[in-house]
Amino acid sequence: MCDELWGVSKEKCVLTCVQDCKCTGFDYGFDASRARCRICSSTSIVGTEASILDAAVCYDRTAGCLDLP
Repeated sequence: MCDELWGVSKEKCVLTCVQDCKCTGFDYGFDASRARCRICSSTSIVGTEASILDAAVCYDRTAGCLDLP
């Protein structure tokens, strides 16, 4: 299962995943007019929808949950 966040920065996308122990990975990219962050919690990310996103990047989180202050 993946949730989409539109119009957020890459930093916000990373932070959203890092702060959620259920996050297994995320991808981040742009369509014609805005950024999209997809946070996944039930399966590892194995790719992104490159056909609709430009400069898409994909991250698989395998290090576990990080404790943030």
